[in-house]
Amino acid sequence: MHIDRIQSRSTRYAATVLLPLALVLAFTSWGSSGASEAEPSSAATAKPPEMSSAAQVVVTYFHTTFRCPTCRKLEEYSRETVENDFAKQIEEKKIVFRAVDVEEPENQHFVQEYGLYTKSLILSLTKDGKEIRWKNLPDIWRLVQDRAKFEQYVQSEIEAYLKDL
Repeated sequence: MHIDRIQSRSTRYAATVLLPLALVLAFTSWGSSGASEAEPSSAATAKPPEMSSAAQVVVTYFHTTFRCPTCRKLEEYSRETVENDFAKQIEEKKIVFRAVDVEEPENQHFVQEYGLYTKSLILSLTKDGKEIRWKNLPDIWRLVQDRAKFEQYVQSEIEAYLKDL
């Protein structure tokens, strides 16, 4: 009987913790480099259509075509944080949010430019249509289960970038 309880707990642990973790690891074949900030590569300085020539912060959620529920939640929380906390800056075109599927041929260059190996949220400071610097926000994965902390993290990182506009 005691062994049955241990096996039952082990099975529950495997089903609720290990299996989802294994699935996330299995389906995240690209993403963030782990570097917190970097200078842009020459290829990363091209002006995407969403960007203006004025100084702005571009917040990009990079994903693949296949997205698990957690990956969708990452995008949802990121988008809603930007839209809810920075509505004025969006209206003034000081902030742009976009979601980019890196499996589309025209977006594949981002994988190498940002060192992506999993779904990632990248902040990019642009001036005169050129990327000045960028930062990966890797803690979104750690904080996705606590929405308030997730939003606070993303908000504070964006605010730090806005100071440089």
